[in-house]
Order: sequence, then structure tokens, then C-alpha cells
Amino acid sequence: MATGVDNTELTDAFEEFYRDYYRNEIGELAQKYPNDQKSLWVDWDDLYRFDPDLADDVRNRPEQMQDYAEEALRLYDLPVDVKLGQAHVRFHNLPEAEDIREIRHEHHGMLIAVQGIVRKATDVRPKVTNAAFECQRCGTLTRIPQVAGDFQEPHECQGCERQGPFRLNMDQSEFVDAQKIRVQESPEGLRGGETPQAIDVNIEDDITGEVTAGDHVRVTGVLKLDQQGDDRNQSPMFDLYMDGIDVSIEDEQFEDMNITEEDKKEIIELSNEDDLYDKMVGAIAPSIYGYEREKLAMMLQLFSGVTKHLPDGSRIRGDLHMLLIGDPGTGKSQMLSYIQNIAPRSVYTSGKGSSSAGLCVTGDTMIHTDEGFRPIRDLVSSELPEPVSEETSVRKQIDLQTFDRDAGEMQDGTASRAWRMPEKTCRRIETSHGKELEASVNTPVLTCGTDGIEWTEISEVEQGDHVAVPRYDAIDRSEVPVREFLELTTKKVLLTDDSIEFLRESLQAEFGTLRDAAAALDLSEDFIYLHLKNRHVPLEKLDRMLDAIGATREDVDFDRLMIRHGDSITLPEAFDEDLMYLLGLVFGDGDISLDRRGGNRGMVRISNSDEALLERAIEIFDAKFDKRPEIEYQDERVPCIRVNSATIARIFANAGMETPKQDLALADSLTVSEHADAFIRGLMDADGSVSNRDDGGSSVLLSTISDELARQLQLMLETYGVRARTRERDRRGSYERGDGYVIESKHVQQFVEIYGADIDRYAEAIGFDSVEKQRSLAEITAVERRQRETLPIGSTLATVEGAAGQYYQNINRSEDPGRSRARSMLEDVDLGPTEPLVKEAVDADLRWDEVVAAVDTGEKEVFDLTVPETHNFVGNGIVTHNTAAAVRDDFGDGQQWTLEAGALVLADLGIAAVDELDKMNPDDRSAMHQALEQQEISINKAGINATLKSRCSLLGAANPKYGRFDQFEPIGEQIDLEPALISRFDLIFTVTDEPDEEEDRNLASHIIQTNYAGELHTHRVENPTSDYSQEQVDAVTEEVAPTIEPDLLRKYIAHAKTSCFPTMTEEAKTEIEDFYVDLRVQGTDEDAAVPVTARKLEALVRLSEASARIRLSDTVEKEDAERATTIARYCMEQIGVDPETGEFDADVVETGTSKSQRDRIQNLKGIISDIEEEYDEGAPVDVVVERAEEVGIDESKAEHEIEKLKQKGEVYEPRTDHLRTT
Repeated sequence: MATGVDNTELTDAFEEFYRDYYRNEIGELAQKYPNDQKSLWVDWDDLYRFDPDLADDVRNRPEQMQDYAEEALRLYDLPVDVKLGQAHVRFHNLPEAEDIREIRHEHHGMLIAVQGIVRKATDVRPKVTNAAFECQRCGTLTRIPQVAGDFQEPHECQGCERQGPFRLNMDQSEFVDAQKIRVQESPEGLRGGETPQAIDVNIEDDITGEVTAGDHVRVTGVLKLDQQGDDRNQSPMFDLYMDGIDVSIEDEQFEDMNITEEDKKEIIELSNEDDLYDKMVGAIAPSIYGYEREKLAMMLQLFSGVTKHLPDGSRIRGDLHMLLIGDPGTGKSQMLSYIQNIAPRSVYTSGKGSSSAGLCVTGDTMIHTDEGFRPIRDLVSSELPEPVSEETSVRKQIDLQTFDRDAGEMQDGTASRAWRMPEKTCRRIETSHGKELEASVNTPVLTCGTDGIEWTEISEVEQGDHVAVPRYDAIDRSEVPVREFLELTTKKVLLTDDSIEFLRESLQAEFGTLRDAAAALDLSEDFIYLHLKNRHVPLEKLDRMLDAIGATREDVDFDRLMIRHGDSITLPEAFDEDLMYLLGLVFGDGDISLDRRGGNRGMVRISNSDEALLERAIEIFDAKFDKRPEIEYQDERVPCIRVNSATIARIFANAGMETPKQDLALADSLTVSEHADAFIRGLMDADGSVSNRDDGGSSVLLSTISDELARQLQLMLETYGVRARTRERDRRGSYERGDGYVIESKHVQQFVEIYGADIDRYAEAIGFDSVEKQRSLAEITAVERRQRETLPIGSTLATVEGAAGQYYQNINRSEDPGRSRARSMLEDVDLGPTEPLVKEAVDADLRWDEVVAAVDTGEKEVFDLTVPETHNFVGNGIVTHNTAAAVRDDFGDGQQWTLEAGALVLADLGIAAVDELDKMNPDDRSAMHQALEQQEISINKAGINATLKSRCSLLGAANPKYGRFDQFEPIGEQIDLEPALISRFDLIFTVTDEPDEEEDRNLASHIIQTNYAGELHTHRVENPTSDYSQEQVDAVTEEVAPTIEPDLLRKYIAHAKTSCFPTMTEEAKTEIEDFYVDLRVQGTDEDAAVPVTARKLEALVRLSEASARIRLSDTVEKEDAERATTIARYCMEQIGVDPETGEFDADVVETGTSKSQRDRIQNLKGIISDIEEEYDEGAPVDVVVERAEEVGIDESKAEHEIEKLKQKGEVYEPRTDHLRTT
């Protein structure tokens, strides 16, 4: 080994190596440095031939050895007067590449090479390598090399020896271009079921910007370790990454396929067998019975046609696209999965997984709607009452609060859809104010940190992060009618004068006279003329009159109510300020009872030692219900008032009051109602307290045994601009007071606490009516407090360069500023690139809550709401995203958008198997059009403009529009895919499940035999005393085993695609030409449809070439063309035939409408246009259908086409059953 050689000898050794091997290359570098070339690429094999020990040292100590190599380059005698001071030496072409999944800690610090596909790539950005800091006091420059991951600043000035402040001098600092890429294992290096592994690579200077997502690369670099966690919570676990030295793009199609000479010999022997094509069909999914044509087509797709590059630079794709549309249970997904396993390079994905829904919260999440804080489960369950097995949505409008990021404010919004979803992996976060949010792991929440305000997936949110909570100015509120909480059961009502007049007039209109009405309804005349006005009316008789005139109880009003055997009470119209305050008192210090003596007895009681509060409650009961209780005094008990009224008790119960109180919760609609502040004031007067402390820990708090009430109160306070913390304390057990009284507690106590500046906000917005509590509150608010809200942007400000002045603590010490201080900084300090981040945080109607815990909670049922435009709602008081959005992840340190390769790009030069194509997001499907035809994908988003290669074959599977094919409907109308997408597939197969005794018996026999073979094999492997011999197992297994071993087939396909490029013979050309022309001739009649388009001609060429490749033939023979035309005709007969004429019609696939259907539509539009001129209100539908029958259009077809015209907006109904053209 060369490790014992001193530094000078190592440098001399590299100089000698350069003179022997790289004299010309260094001369060329000297001429081009630094503008056109900055690096010398050294082949490791050359170094090994020169000195094996030196080459081994480069692999084991790459960073040290690279320093020696670059020093030798600087000392090299150059042919021209050029200094290579910053030139790099980049080693490449190591003898073997490490599998990414095989990298271990032993590789740490070593030079290694990996191969794979670029999954993600950031933009190229400048990175400071040597930072020059200028002291703002004396002007001295201090240079700090930036070698670690964190930005390093000087501890003190080298001139005046003071600790700053410092400003980064851009002109004197040294920068280098930097980029980060993520390299993932290539698909061809994986076997079925393996999840691809990836490694991040940091690259710098002249090798940046050369690769993009989707490129197949070989990376040489030094393996590094990065400790997980942060400075406060360091983990014993480390992540792997590489500092890249060389990145080269590899053009080899299957670089990870190791095909030996013995393999090639076996491949050639197999290609010469007479039953080759039968064997190829038998090699695909042998466990699935039948589908010989489909399997042959899949095999042709695997081999594909030849990609042609024309002299003018244009390109004709050779890849075949194939679509399977079939009934459930026909084996489509299994065949796709099998193809993925045998294809040399493949990627499997599911359209269902591509949905942008799936961002969701658990059912108990309280959503801030205009009807109150409501659990999302309640919002969704009315339309979707049962659990679902897949993501399901319904249209539903829900008015709610949402954050408009563009405007920076909370505003009214409307959800358009409600979602119920199956169980998903979830995560729960808890904040310092006691809030909790549980959501699926990919659901983003709004956070604020180094990069300002951004959406972060909840899976990435950790302790110490800050999440957004609303900062409300004012929300729209309205009074809630008391009648919404009234139960009319066995009561009598005293009607208002207006309601009496309404009843009498309606009865006269219905029966002629009131006397006749009384007779018809079996009511006395006295009742109609006298009692209706002067007495309480039994509900049974009221309902009799309302039913007779077609009205309901909602159409009448009443002044008073009375239960049978009970007192009469008045009924207030709405929960006004006084009634909401009374409700708060009852929630705090009250109790209710109901359902005594058949439901006609009820009681509301309030107990409080403050008799002034009891007097206030008495006045409200008297004014609102005409019930005036008296204060009751009992020995050793708190004074109380009691109102005996089942009606009042039931109103309060429906408003959420209950006894006992562990499940106490205010009715949803009252939580955001006009006088919710009065409810809070009543609740706090009854059960709240004020703690005035000299040490600055003063608070206003409430304790309750109801967890839900505590959560509600916290959210309600927030709508008035007051932040409160919630916490719980287990008080179960016995406690003795100072006076010797023993308290028995069986509950966990919930506390809602208000501190700091929020006490001022509480005093201003709500306050107390209790004289004693209001006095204590005034004493607290009279003292100035410094506990103002802060914005978590200290880490953002730390990146600011220049003088900090009075804001030194914020800019140099990362101290989070208050909102007003941050606003002053915007005016006083040049914040540079961070200014818009700070400004957004300052202006946003948001406050920030620190996360104190984040835990994964397993699989749970989840729900979601779609909010157009803003795409968020407030869940449990936290701003939560509701649909997929562009989220900057931690790749690239969150500083920039990254370009990520999707399935079609990862499958470049291979095959992409996409299941559930019909379930895919329509936006994603539309993006596939370019990928299928031009075989590239254009990206224009977030400032990124790029074109990614997707030179792959697509094998898709989808279900019919209605789940299963209907034999009585045209197949073309049952395919729920856009015609523009369908027309890009070369072959489309319909896989139907139709009963057939012979076929069903063969299928049953095949499935049973397949399972039996598996049983024998498992029995022999798992049972050491198995009585089945290997010969028995082999005999049974042979019948269901693939005819070609999958590993050999993978190599066969790879060999054929890289070495076989067949050309057409004249016979093959003629066969394809005749087939195409013969079909086209059928469309020469004036009214005939176009049977086939030129797209099919290109598909036939690709199929023929693939057939020849299977034989490893250099020519496409007539038999290949015949095989192609046979398969093409079969597919056309399945979906390319007009069911009405029995003739081929390309428009069935190309446009989704056959010619006969198109003609019928034109005729119908003409008929409607003619008839609508004859009628003022448009063409009557029955007349249109009748006229259509006269010209030969069946009634059912006419009605069907009319419905489709209405759906497309080509006709509309000005009134029911009348039509007009648009």
C-alpha cells in the first residue's frame, strides 16, 4: 500500500502518472481552462495500471488522495502560461458499481460507483465555499471556509476582537454551482415485489446541470453519513449520501442485464424452435387460463418494433401501446403484474393510486363551518353513511372558513365535495396550546420556518415545528331561532294573532265557511270562533287544521307553550344575548332533569354562591319564558334557583346541556352564533376563575370534566381573537379541603387557560358580568405585559446579510420577533431575498402554534372536503390542506422546487404497466397523450421548464364504465376513457366474462390443477415427512409451469432489443399494404364510414417487426405481417365495428362516436332546429321524437341522443320537456 509514502512522494507519483498517461489531456485542459473545461477526468483503470497501490489508496482514502492529485495538477509543467488553481481531478470508471441496496457502513469514506435512474433533481444554485465576513465595526474581513453542512459564521472579529455584527461580503466570498440529485435503482435491476432503493448525491461545479430526472446515470463519489434528527434531538441513526465526483449518462438500454455467452447460445437455440410462438404465449402468466391472443400481443409488445430515426431528424416510435378493458375477475391485473416481472425494464403503477384525493383527516376533526364547529364525520355521513372500500366522494356544498394565501387572510369559502375514504396510515400532532390534529400521513398542514410559510406533509412535521392557526378579525354571525331546539310533543300552543288570521283565511278558502271547516274537521264551532284565539290549542287539533290546508307547523308562530298538566310559558324567538348568557350559566353551574311522569316534567337548576348572578338569571327566565323562580336556601348548600318546565329543560338539552356533564357540548350552530360571546361570558361567570399573580403568570381559566366542551371553548375563543391553552389533569380520587370537607372526584379535569396579551383580548371581547371576577380582570389588564405573540421566522432572518442594528438579536441570534417588530424590520432593514418570506408571515391572518409531539397512529378511517381555489379548511383549529398540491419536500433542503420522474419516465426504454387506468386523475390522463405519441413529457411548472424522455411501451388495464360489459350496449360507449387517449393505443382488447359450459369447465380444471401443484410443492417443502416425491411434484407442476424460465425470457427480450433490427421484405410490405387498402376500399361509398386510419398502418408495421424480433430475424417475413394483421383484425372486430351497420368504423375509437350515430345526431339537431321555430317555448320532446321516427330513428335511440346532446350543452330545456339548440 502507498499509505506509508509521505505527501510529497504522493504528489510526485501523481505528476509522474500524468506525464505517462495524461500529457495530451492536460494540455487540452490548459487551453480550455476555466471557461470551457475545469476538470481532468482520470480513468481508474489507467491509474491501476500505473500503480495498483496508488489506485487502491484512491478508493480507500479518496478525499485525501484527490487533494494530492489536484496539487500535482497545479505543479505540472504546462505547455502554456496558464495556472490550473481551481481545476478538479475527477476519477471515474471504477471496475464495478455497488448495488444501492447493498451499500453498508463499511463503505463510509470510500470512493464507490452506483448506477441507476435520476428520480429527482434540483435546479443548479450557487453555494458559498469560502465566506468573507466584514465586521460592521472596523471593516476587517474574516474568511470562514464552509465545509460542513451548516453555515459557519465567525465567533469574533480578527481586527477589533468584538463579536460582530458581521455582514457577508458577496464580492469577496467564493461560490460554486451546486445541485442535488436522487439516484434510484434501475427497474431492470429489480425482481418482482422489490421496492427500489435510492441515494442522494451532492454534485458541484462543472458537473452540475448535465442530468435531469429520468436519465440513466453512473455516479462516482465518496460515501458520507448524515446524522438523523436536529441539534436538540440527535438520533443514533444515520442516513447515507454521496459527494459526487463524476456523473455520466449511460445510453445502454439494459446496463444491469448480465447476458453471458452461454445465455446467448441458449437464446439462439430457443429462437430456432418450430413452436417458438406457442412457447412464448405459454411463458406469460401460465396460471391464467386462455387469452392466447392477448398473451401473444403482450409478448409482441415486450419485444416491440424498431425505433426509426429519419435523415431529417424526425423519429418514428417502435414501442407498442396496448389496452385491456374487461370485466372484473378476468385476470387483467395478474397479467400486468406478470409482464412487469418478465420485462427487462418495467414500472408498475395503479391509476387508483394517482388520485389527488387521499389527503384527509380522522372523523372527530372539528371543521369550522358557518353552522359551527362540526365533526367532519357528521358532515360527510349524511350522504355517505357507511364505510367504503375505496375513495368515494359526493357533491355537497358546505360553507366554511378557509385561508386565502394570495390575500393573506381568513375568508368565507365553500366546499364542493365531501369524501369518505378507507383506512389510511395516519399521524397525530399535538401543539403547545393543547390542539391535536390526526390526518393521513400525506396530508399537508401550513407551517412556518426557515423557508417562510409553506405546506408540509404531516409525516414530515416534527417537534419544534410551527403550524398555522387562524387569526380571525371578525366572522359573519347570526342569531339562531329557538324553534330549532323545540320539541312539540304533548304540548299546547297559544298562537299569535297573525297565525290565527292565516288559519281562518286558509280554512275559509278550503271549505267555504269556518262552520263548514269545523264540521269537516270534527271541531266545535266554539273552538274555531273563540278558543282558537283565547286558549291554548292542542297540537293534535292544530295539526288537523294544518293538514287540511296543506301547511306545516313551520307556517305558524305562537306566543306561549303549555304541557298537559303544566304551566304555560312564552317562547323567545331567538337565542339573543340574554338567552345565550343564561345558557352559559346553566352549562357552568346548572343541571337539568327530564322525562319524569311520561315526559311532562322537567327542571332547570342553577346553583351559585354569587346571588347577583342568580338574580340576573331570574330576570332572564322571567323576560324570556314568563317563569320567575325564587332563590332557594338550604343548610350547607349553595343557593340555587329552580325552574320547573319540561319545555325549557328540553330546549336547553337540545342546545347541548346534559347532566352529568362529562359529555357536555354546545350545539354546533350556537358555537359561531351572533351572541356566542355572551355564552362564554355566562360560562366563565359561573365556572371560570381569574388568577392574579405578581410574577407575571396571571391567567383566566375554566375547568370542566368535558373534553369536548374544552375543545369547543378554545375554538370559540379563537373566533374572537383570543388564544387559549387546553390541558388535562387527572383528579380522580378523594381530596380534603382546608375546611375538612372531602371531595370525591371520578373525572379527568380539563383546563382552558388564557395568558399574556390574550387576557387583554379576552377583557375587550368578552369579559365578565361577575363583579368580583371583572374587578380581578381589570387589575391584571392594568399592568403592561410583554408576552406578545411571535412569528417563527428567526431562522429565516438568520440568512439576512448586512447590518442588523437594533435587530441584532433577531438577525444574528435567530430570535423570533413579534409581529410589529417584524413589520418595522421590513421598513428599516434590507432583508434581501428573505423579504417576501418575512412580509408574507407578517401580513398573514395567522398565528403559530409550536408542535410538542408527533406520533404515528396506524390505520384509521378518514374523511375530506374539497375546497376549490384555496384548497384548505380549518380542522381542530389548524389550517389543513385538503387536496394534492405542489409541496416542497426536504429534498434540496426545501429551498427550491425539484423535478421528479414519474412512472412513464422511470420506464424509459422499457414498459410501463398501468392498472386501473380509468381511475386515474383526468389531468394525469391528459398528460399521457404526449407521452404515448411523442414519447416525451413537457414540464412547465414552478419556474421549471423541462422535457423528460418517456420512450416506453404502455400496457394499460381498465374496467368498463358501468363495472361490467353490457352485451346490449355498444362496447365503444362503455369505455370510460377519452377518445383522444384510446386512439393512441395500437391494440385494444375487450376481456369479457360470459358463461360458456365448455370454457368454464376448462377454466375450473386449470385453476384447480394450478392450486393442486402449489399444494404439492408447499407440502413437500414445509413437511419434512412428506410422502410426495419430487417426481410427483414435478409431474404436476410441469402442466402449469411457464414454458420458458422467466430469467431466460428477460435476457432473451433484452438481447433481441439490443441486437436485432429487422427490415421489411417485399412480401411483408405487400401483405400489410393489401390489408390496409382492402379495408379502406370499404369506405369509398358516399355514406360509408372510414374503416381504418393510417395510425393502424403504423401499428401493423410495429407488430410485424416485433414478430420478427421474437425469431431474432433480420427480416420481417410475410408470416410476421400475417400474424400482425390477424391480431389487428381481431381487435378491430371487438371495438372498431359500428353495431348498427356491422361495418368497420374507425371513428368508434378515434372520436367515440360512430358515423351512424353522428348522422343521427345531426338529423336530430336539424329536427329540433326546425320545430323550435314553430313553438314559442321550444320544440316539444314528444314532437321531436315523433318526427325522428318518421325519418327512421327509433324512439329509444332518439331519446338517448337527446340526453347526450343536453349533457354536451348542444341543446337545452327552456322549460320542462321542451328543447332549443344552443
